[in-house]
Amino acid sequence: MTSQILLIMLLSLNLVSCLNASRVGQKKEIVGNWFISKNTILENYYYQEAYFDGKEVYFFTSQPNQILFSNGYAYEGDKLYFLTNERKDTVNTFSLKHHDGTFEIKTDNGVIEYTRMMGDKTLSDLVTDQISKESFGEAFSERMKKNGFY
Repeated sequence: MTSQILLIMLLSLNLVSCLNASRVGQKKEIVGNWFISKNTILENYYYQEAYFDGKEVYFFTSQPNQILFSNGYAYEGDKLYFLTNERKDTVNTFSLKHHDGTFEIKTDNGVIEYTRMMGDKTLSDLVTDQISKESFGEAFSERMKKNGFY
Protein backbone atom coordinates (compact mmCIF):
# COMPACT_ATOMS: atom_id res chain seq x y z
CA MET A 1 0.00 0.00 0.00
CA THR A 2 2.81 2.43 0.89
CA SER A 3 4.61 1.67 -2.36
CA GLN A 4 1.41 2.35 -4.36
CA ILE A 5 0.98 5.73 -2.66
CA LEU A 6 4.61 6.57 -3.33
CA LEU A 7 4.22 5.55 -6.99
CA ILE A 8 1.09 7.71 -7.38
CA MET A 9 2.87 10.69 -5.79
CA LEU A 10 5.86 10.30 -8.12
CA LEU A 11 3.62 10.05 -11.18
CA SER A 12 1.69 13.13 -10.04
CA LEU A 13 4.91 15.11 -9.57
CA ASN A 14 6.11 14.07 -13.04
CA LEU A 15 2.81 15.17 -14.58
CA VAL A 16 2.91 18.55 -12.82
CA SER A 17 6.53 19.00 -13.90
CA CYS A 18 5.67 18.22 -17.53
CA LEU A 19 2.72 20.61 -17.48
CA ASN A 20 4.85 23.41 -16.04
CA ALA A 21 7.59 22.81 -18.61
CA SER A 22 5.11 22.95 -21.48
CA ARG A 23 3.62 26.21 -20.16
CA VAL A 24 6.99 27.87 -19.73
CA GLY A 25 8.43 26.48 -22.96
CA GLN A 26 12.03 25.71 -23.67
CA LYS A 27 14.61 28.44 -23.37
CA LYS A 28 15.78 29.59 -26.78
CA GLU A 29 19.48 29.14 -27.24
CA ILE A 30 21.81 31.84 -28.51
CA VAL A 31 24.95 29.68 -28.66
CA GLY A 32 26.26 29.72 -32.22
CA ASN A 33 27.22 32.03 -35.08
CA TRP A 34 25.19 35.16 -35.91
CA PHE A 35 25.41 38.31 -38.02
CA ILE A 36 23.74 41.70 -37.65
CA SER A 37 20.85 41.81 -40.10
CA LYS A 38 19.16 44.99 -38.83
CA ASN A 39 20.19 47.96 -36.72
CA THR A 40 17.69 50.72 -35.92
CA ILE A 41 20.15 52.45 -33.58
CA LEU A 42 22.62 53.47 -36.29
CA GLU A 43 21.60 54.29 -39.85
CA ASN A 44 25.06 53.46 -41.22
CA TYR A 45 26.56 50.53 -39.38
CA TYR A 46 29.36 48.11 -40.15
CA TYR A 47 28.82 44.45 -40.92
CA GLN A 48 29.48 42.34 -37.84
CA GLU A 49 29.45 38.66 -36.98
CA ALA A 50 29.17 37.24 -33.47
CA TYR A 51 29.84 33.84 -31.93
CA PHE A 52 28.27 33.01 -28.56
CA ASP A 53 29.99 29.98 -26.99
CA GLY A 54 28.00 29.78 -23.75
CA LYS A 55 30.30 32.02 -21.68
CA GLU A 56 32.03 34.40 -24.08
CA VAL A 57 30.73 36.28 -27.08
CA TYR A 58 33.24 37.02 -29.85
CA PHE A 59 32.64 39.84 -32.31
CA PHE A 60 34.32 40.39 -35.66
CA THR A 61 33.63 43.69 -37.39
CA SER A 62 34.40 44.78 -40.92
CA GLN A 63 35.57 48.23 -39.82
CA PRO A 64 37.84 49.52 -38.56
CA ASN A 65 40.49 47.09 -39.74
CA GLN A 66 38.59 43.86 -39.15
CA ILE A 67 38.77 43.73 -35.36
CA LEU A 68 38.14 40.58 -33.28
CA PHE A 69 37.21 41.10 -29.65
CA SER A 70 35.35 39.17 -26.96
CA ASN A 71 33.32 39.77 -23.84
CA GLY A 72 31.80 37.59 -21.13
CA TYR A 73 28.03 37.24 -21.12
CA ALA A 74 25.15 35.55 -19.35
CA TYR A 75 21.72 34.84 -20.79
CA GLU A 76 18.81 34.36 -18.40
CA GLY A 77 15.12 34.55 -19.25
CA ASP A 78 14.74 37.41 -21.70
CA LYS A 79 17.85 39.28 -20.52
CA LEU A 80 21.35 39.33 -21.98
CA TYR A 81 24.07 40.52 -19.60
CA PHE A 82 27.53 41.59 -20.76
CA LEU A 83 30.06 40.87 -18.02
CA THR A 84 33.55 41.98 -17.06
CA ASN A 85 36.04 41.58 -14.22
CA GLU A 86 36.21 37.77 -14.53
CA ARG A 87 32.42 37.62 -15.06
CA LYS A 88 31.73 39.31 -11.67
CA ASP A 89 30.40 42.69 -12.86
CA THR A 90 27.61 43.47 -15.29
CA VAL A 91 28.53 46.13 -17.83
CA ASN A 92 25.24 46.22 -19.79
CA THR A 93 21.87 44.51 -19.63
CA PHE A 94 19.65 44.18 -22.69
CA SER A 95 16.20 42.76 -23.37
CA LEU A 96 16.39 39.89 -25.82
CA LYS A 97 13.50 38.66 -27.98
CA HIS A 98 13.64 35.51 -30.10
CA HIS A 99 12.07 34.99 -33.50
CA ASP A 100 12.48 32.11 -35.93
CA GLY A 101 16.24 32.07 -36.71
CA THR A 102 16.83 35.55 -35.31
CA PHE A 103 16.97 37.40 -32.03
CA GLU A 104 16.65 41.08 -31.21
CA ILE A 105 18.59 43.02 -28.62
CA LYS A 106 16.43 45.92 -27.49
CA THR A 107 17.80 49.13 -26.01
CA ASP A 108 16.26 52.50 -25.22
CA ASN A 109 17.66 53.73 -28.55
CA GLY A 110 16.40 50.94 -30.82
CA VAL A 111 16.89 47.34 -31.87
CA ILE A 112 19.79 45.28 -33.19
CA GLU A 113 18.72 42.06 -34.90
CA TYR A 114 21.03 39.07 -35.27
CA THR A 115 20.37 36.26 -37.76
CA ARG A 116 21.73 32.76 -37.23
CA MET A 117 24.52 31.74 -39.61
CA MET A 118 24.99 28.25 -40.96
CA GLY A 119 27.91 26.91 -42.95
CA ASP A 120 31.63 26.71 -42.61
CA LYS A 121 34.54 29.11 -42.10
CA THR A 122 32.60 30.90 -39.38
CA LEU A 123 33.78 32.87 -36.38
CA SER A 124 33.47 29.77 -34.17
CA ASP A 125 35.92 28.01 -36.51
CA LEU A 126 38.37 30.91 -36.18
CA VAL A 127 38.07 31.17 -32.39
CA THR A 128 38.61 27.42 -31.94
CA ASP A 129 41.64 27.46 -34.30
CA GLN A 130 39.99 25.25 -36.93
CA ILE A 131 40.77 27.74 -39.71
CA SER A 132 43.31 30.51 -40.32
CA LYS A 133 42.49 34.19 -40.05
CA GLU A 134 43.10 34.51 -43.80
CA SER A 135 40.62 31.74 -44.61
CA PHE A 136 38.05 33.27 -42.26
CA GLY A 137 38.67 36.75 -43.69
CA GLU A 138 37.92 35.58 -47.24
CA ALA A 139 34.69 33.86 -46.16
CA PHE A 140 33.75 36.88 -44.00
CA SER A 141 34.17 39.22 -46.99
CA GLU A 142 31.98 36.97 -49.16
CA ARG A 143 29.24 36.88 -46.51
CA MET A 144 29.51 40.64 -46.02
CA LYS A 145 28.94 41.25 -49.76
CA LYS A 146 26.14 38.66 -49.88
CA ASN A 147 24.38 40.54 -47.09
CA GLY A 148 24.62 43.90 -48.87
CA PHE A 149 27.69 45.43 -47.22
CA TYR A 150 30.64 46.64 -49.29
